[in-house]
Amino acid sequence: MPLNDESPPSGRLDNDAALLARFEQQAIPRDQWTHRRHFQIAYLYLTQRPFDEALEKIRRGIQALNQRNGVVDAPDSGYHETMTAAYAQLIFQRLAVDSYADSVDFCHRNPDLLKKGVLLHYYSTEVLKSLEARRTFVMADIHPLDSSVNTTHETTIVKQVIVMRHDLGMRRGKQIAQGAHASLAFLAYRMFQGPVAIEDFGPAQQAWLSGHFAKICCRVNSEQELLDIYAAAQKARLEVHLITDSGRTEFHGQPTHTCLAIGPDEAQKIDAVTGHLQLL
Repeated sequence: MPLNDESPPSGRLDNDAALLARFEQQAIPRDQWTHRRHFQIAYLYLTQRPFDEALEKIRRGIQALNQRNGVVDAPDSGYHETMTAAYAQLIFQRLAVDSYADSVDFCHRNPDLLKKGVLLHYYSTEVLKSLEARRTFVMADIHPLDSSVNTTHETTIVKQVIVMRHDLGMRRGKQIAQGAHASLAFLAYRMFQGPVAIEDFGPAQQAWLSGHFAKICCRVNSEQELLDIYAAAQKARLEVHLITDSGRTEFHGQPTHTCLAIGPDEAQKIDAVTGHLQLL
Protein backbone atom coordinates (compact mmCIF):
# COMPACT_ATOMS: atom_id res chain seq x y z
CA MET A 1 0.00 0.00 0.00
CA PRO A 2 1.52 3.36 -0.99
CA LEU A 3 2.28 5.87 1.74
CA ASN A 4 -0.09 8.84 1.76
CA ASP A 5 1.81 12.11 1.22
CA GLU A 6 -1.28 14.17 2.04
CA SER A 7 -1.73 12.99 5.65
CA PRO A 8 -1.43 15.48 8.53
CA PRO A 9 2.10 16.47 9.62
CA SER A 10 2.16 14.18 12.67
CA GLY A 11 1.04 11.25 10.54
CA ARG A 12 3.57 12.17 7.88
CA LEU A 13 6.37 11.82 10.41
CA ASP A 14 5.15 8.29 11.03
CA ASN A 15 5.09 7.82 7.27
CA ASP A 16 8.71 8.97 7.04
CA ALA A 17 9.74 6.34 9.56
CA ALA A 18 7.69 3.70 7.74
CA LEU A 19 9.13 4.69 4.36
CA LEU A 20 12.69 4.49 5.65
CA ALA A 21 12.02 1.11 7.24
CA ARG A 22 10.58 -0.24 3.99
CA PHE A 23 13.58 1.09 2.08
CA GLU A 24 16.06 -0.57 4.43
CA GLN A 25 14.10 -3.83 4.22
CA GLN A 26 14.05 -3.61 0.39
CA ALA A 27 10.26 -3.71 0.64
CA ILE A 28 9.34 -0.93 -1.81
CA PRO A 29 7.96 -2.38 -5.08
CA ARG A 30 9.49 -1.14 -8.30
CA ASP A 31 6.36 0.78 -9.34
CA GLN A 32 6.40 2.69 -6.03
CA TRP A 33 10.13 3.48 -6.15
CA THR A 34 9.53 6.84 -7.82
CA HIS A 35 11.75 9.86 -8.40
CA ARG A 36 10.00 11.56 -5.47
CA ARG A 37 10.66 8.57 -3.20
CA HIS A 38 14.37 8.82 -4.02
CA PHE A 39 14.29 12.41 -2.76
CA GLN A 40 12.39 11.52 0.39
CA ILE A 41 14.88 8.80 1.28
CA ALA A 42 17.83 11.10 0.61
CA TYR A 43 16.23 13.82 2.74
CA LEU A 44 15.73 11.41 5.64
CA TYR A 45 19.32 10.17 5.66
CA LEU A 46 20.81 13.63 5.16
CA THR A 47 18.86 15.02 8.12
CA GLN A 48 19.90 12.16 10.39
CA ARG A 49 23.54 11.50 9.51
CA PRO A 50 26.77 13.22 8.39
CA PHE A 51 26.99 13.67 4.62
CA ASP A 52 29.48 10.87 3.93
CA GLU A 53 27.56 8.36 6.02
CA ALA A 54 24.21 9.43 4.58
CA LEU A 55 25.44 9.12 1.00
CA GLU A 56 26.79 5.64 1.69
CA LYS A 57 23.41 4.60 3.15
CA ILE A 58 21.60 6.04 0.12
CA ARG A 59 24.01 4.37 -2.31
CA ARG A 60 23.91 0.90 -0.74
CA GLY A 61 20.18 1.08 -0.14
CA ILE A 62 19.37 1.92 -3.76
CA GLN A 63 21.66 -0.82 -5.03
CA ALA A 64 20.09 -3.38 -2.68
CA LEU A 65 16.55 -2.32 -3.61
CA ASN A 66 17.38 -2.45 -7.32
CA GLN A 67 18.70 -5.97 -6.91
CA ARG A 68 15.57 -7.05 -5.01
CA ASN A 69 13.37 -5.55 -7.74
CA GLY A 70 15.33 -7.17 -10.57
CA VAL A 71 16.82 -3.93 -11.92
CA VAL A 72 20.00 -4.82 -13.79
CA ASP A 73 22.99 -2.46 -13.89
CA ALA A 74 23.68 -1.72 -17.56
CA PRO A 75 25.11 1.16 -19.62
CA ASP A 76 21.62 2.70 -19.87
CA SER A 77 19.87 1.49 -16.71
CA GLY A 78 20.35 0.67 -13.05
CA TYR A 79 22.30 2.51 -10.38
CA HIS A 80 23.93 5.83 -11.37
CA GLU A 81 26.65 7.09 -8.98
CA THR A 82 26.97 10.64 -10.33
CA MET A 83 23.22 11.27 -10.28
CA THR A 84 22.92 9.86 -6.76
CA ALA A 85 25.81 11.91 -5.35
CA ALA A 86 24.84 15.07 -7.25
CA TYR A 87 21.24 14.99 -6.04
CA ALA A 88 22.50 14.36 -2.50
CA GLN A 89 24.66 17.48 -2.79
CA LEU A 90 21.73 19.56 -4.05
CA ILE A 91 19.53 18.37 -1.20
CA PHE A 92 22.28 18.91 1.36
CA GLN A 93 22.69 22.54 0.25
CA ARG A 94 18.97 23.18 0.74
CA LEU A 95 19.15 21.65 4.21
CA ALA A 96 22.08 23.92 5.08
CA VAL A 97 19.99 27.07 4.67
CA ASP A 98 16.48 25.99 5.71
CA SER A 99 14.61 23.51 7.88
CA TYR A 100 11.61 21.35 7.03
CA ALA A 101 8.86 19.55 8.91
CA ASP A 102 9.35 16.25 7.09
CA SER A 103 10.19 14.76 3.70
CA VAL A 104 6.84 15.78 2.22
CA ASP A 105 7.40 19.38 3.28
CA PHE A 106 10.87 19.29 1.72
CA CYS A 107 9.51 18.04 -1.61
CA HIS A 108 6.64 20.54 -1.55
CA ARG A 109 8.97 23.50 -0.98
CA ASN A 110 11.66 22.44 -3.44
CA PRO A 111 9.72 21.52 -6.60
CA ASP A 112 12.61 22.64 -8.81
CA LEU A 113 14.77 19.81 -7.49
CA LEU A 114 12.14 17.23 -8.39
CA LYS A 115 12.19 18.18 -12.06
CA LYS A 116 13.95 15.31 -13.78
CA GLY A 117 16.03 17.60 -15.98
CA VAL A 118 17.47 19.63 -13.12
CA LEU A 119 20.93 18.04 -13.40
CA LEU A 120 21.18 19.29 -17.00
CA HIS A 121 21.76 22.76 -15.53
CA TYR A 122 25.07 21.38 -14.25
CA TYR A 123 25.94 18.45 -16.51
CA SER A 124 25.91 17.91 -20.24
CA THR A 125 23.82 15.01 -21.51
CA GLU A 126 26.99 13.43 -22.84
CA VAL A 127 28.60 13.34 -19.41
CA LEU A 128 25.49 12.09 -17.59
CA LYS A 129 25.04 9.28 -20.10
CA SER A 130 28.67 8.20 -19.92
CA LEU A 131 29.61 4.88 -18.36
CA GLU A 132 32.16 6.68 -16.20
CA ALA A 133 29.46 8.90 -14.66
CA ARG A 134 27.28 5.86 -14.00
CA ARG A 135 30.06 4.04 -12.17
CA THR A 136 31.88 6.88 -10.35
CA PHE A 137 31.18 10.46 -9.30
CA VAL A 138 32.06 12.94 -12.07
CA MET A 139 32.33 16.71 -11.55
CA ALA A 140 29.74 18.95 -13.22
CA ASP A 141 30.97 20.19 -16.61
CA ILE A 142 28.54 23.12 -17.20
CA HIS A 143 28.03 24.87 -13.86
CA PRO A 144 29.16 24.00 -10.33
CA LEU A 145 26.59 22.01 -8.41
CA ASP A 146 24.13 23.86 -6.15
CA SER A 147 26.56 23.22 -3.29
CA SER A 148 30.17 23.61 -2.34
CA VAL A 149 30.43 19.95 -1.37
CA ASN A 150 33.53 18.74 -3.19
CA THR A 151 34.32 15.45 -4.88
CA THR A 152 35.45 13.91 -1.60
CA HIS A 153 32.09 15.00 -0.13
CA GLU A 154 33.66 17.27 2.47
CA THR A 155 31.23 20.09 3.20
CA THR A 156 31.81 23.83 3.13
CA ILE A 157 28.81 26.06 3.63
CA VAL A 158 28.79 29.26 1.58
CA LYS A 159 26.87 32.36 2.61
CA GLN A 160 26.72 36.14 2.59
CA VAL A 161 26.33 38.24 5.74
CA ILE A 162 24.58 41.62 5.79
CA VAL A 163 25.49 43.81 8.77
CA MET A 164 22.95 46.59 9.46
CA ARG A 165 23.18 49.60 11.77
CA HIS A 166 20.44 49.15 14.37
CA ASP A 167 21.04 52.52 16.04
CA LEU A 168 19.68 54.50 13.09
CA GLY A 169 16.09 53.39 13.65
CA MET A 170 15.54 52.87 9.92
CA ARG A 171 12.10 51.89 8.69
CA ARG A 172 11.86 48.20 7.79
CA GLY A 173 11.48 49.04 4.12
CA LYS A 174 14.58 51.21 4.28
CA GLN A 175 16.53 48.39 5.90
CA ILE A 176 15.44 46.00 3.17
CA ALA A 177 16.46 48.46 0.45
CA GLN A 178 19.86 49.09 2.03
CA GLY A 179 20.45 45.36 2.52
CA ALA A 180 19.59 44.74 -1.13
CA HIS A 181 22.12 47.37 -2.20
CA ALA A 182 24.75 45.70 -0.05
CA SER A 183 23.99 42.18 -1.25
CA LEU A 184 24.24 43.13 -4.93
CA ALA A 185 27.30 45.35 -4.57
CA PHE A 186 29.83 42.61 -5.32
CA LEU A 187 28.01 41.87 -8.59
CA ALA A 188 27.52 45.52 -9.53
CA TYR A 189 31.21 46.26 -8.93
CA ARG A 190 32.24 43.64 -11.47
CA MET A 191 29.54 44.55 -13.99
CA PHE A 192 30.71 48.17 -14.06
CA GLN A 193 34.15 46.88 -15.03
CA GLY A 194 32.83 45.03 -18.09
CA PRO A 195 30.98 41.87 -19.18
CA VAL A 196 30.78 39.25 -16.43
CA ALA A 197 30.38 35.46 -16.61
CA ILE A 198 30.02 33.05 -13.70
CA GLU A 199 33.50 31.74 -14.48
CA ASP A 200 34.88 35.15 -13.43
CA PHE A 201 34.03 34.41 -9.80
CA GLY A 202 35.80 32.20 -7.28
CA PRO A 203 34.52 28.70 -6.33
CA ALA A 204 32.63 29.90 -3.24
CA GLN A 205 30.92 32.72 -5.13
CA GLN A 206 30.04 30.38 -8.00
CA ALA A 207 28.46 27.95 -5.54
CA TRP A 208 26.45 30.79 -3.97
CA LEU A 209 25.31 32.20 -7.32
CA SER A 210 24.29 28.73 -8.51
CA GLY A 211 22.48 27.93 -5.31
CA HIS A 212 20.03 29.29 -2.77
CA PHE A 213 21.73 32.65 -2.10
CA ALA A 214 22.05 32.01 1.64
CA LYS A 215 22.10 35.31 3.55
CA ILE A 216 22.35 36.11 7.24
CA CYS A 217 21.40 39.56 8.57
CA CYS A 218 23.16 40.83 11.70
CA ARG A 219 23.19 44.15 13.50
CA VAL A 220 25.58 46.62 15.08
CA ASN A 221 24.71 49.54 17.31
CA SER A 222 26.94 52.34 16.04
CA GLU A 223 28.73 53.65 12.99
CA GLN A 224 32.09 52.89 14.58
CA GLU A 225 31.10 49.27 15.15
CA LEU A 226 30.10 49.00 11.49
CA LEU A 227 33.43 50.49 10.40
CA ASP A 228 35.31 48.11 12.70
CA ILE A 229 33.59 45.14 11.05
CA TYR A 230 34.41 46.61 7.65
CA ALA A 231 38.09 46.93 8.57
CA ALA A 232 38.19 43.41 10.02
CA ALA A 233 36.67 41.96 6.84
CA GLN A 234 39.21 43.80 4.72
CA LYS A 235 42.05 42.56 6.92
CA ALA A 236 40.74 38.99 6.49
CA ARG A 237 40.77 39.57 2.71
CA LEU A 238 37.04 38.98 2.42
CA GLU A 239 34.84 40.59 -0.20
CA VAL A 240 33.16 43.45 1.66
CA HIS A 241 31.13 46.44 0.49
CA LEU A 242 30.12 49.38 2.68
CA ILE A 243 26.87 51.15 1.77
CA THR A 244 26.50 54.91 2.20
CA ASP A 245 22.95 56.22 1.85
CA SER A 246 22.55 59.62 0.18
CA GLY A 247 20.17 60.83 2.90
CA ARG A 248 17.43 61.91 0.51
CA THR A 249 14.61 60.11 2.33
CA GLU A 250 16.07 59.72 5.83
CA PHE A 251 18.96 61.07 7.92
CA HIS A 252 18.09 64.75 7.25
CA GLY A 253 19.95 64.91 3.96
CA GLN A 254 23.24 63.70 5.45
CA PRO A 255 25.11 60.87 3.65
CA THR A 256 25.14 58.02 6.19
CA HIS A 257 26.87 54.63 6.45
CA THR A 258 23.94 52.22 6.86
CA CYS A 259 25.17 48.66 6.34
CA LEU A 260 27.69 46.40 4.65
CA ALA A 261 27.80 42.99 2.99
CA ILE A 262 30.53 40.40 3.45
CA GLY A 263 30.90 37.61 0.92
CA PRO A 264 29.62 35.41 -0.47
CA ASP A 265 32.38 33.21 0.86
CA GLU A 266 32.97 30.19 3.08
CA ALA A 267 30.90 30.51 6.24
CA GLN A 268 33.78 29.77 8.59
CA LYS A 269 35.83 32.64 7.13
CA ILE A 270 32.97 35.12 7.52
CA ASP A 271 32.07 33.82 10.99
CA ALA A 272 35.56 34.74 12.19
CA VAL A 273 34.55 38.38 11.60
CA THR A 274 30.80 38.41 12.30
CA GLY A 275 30.16 35.36 14.48
CA HIS A 276 29.80 37.46 17.64
CA LEU A 277 27.09 39.74 16.22
CA GLN A 278 23.40 39.57 17.10
CA LEU A 279 20.90 38.68 14.40
CA LEU A 280 18.89 41.62 13.05
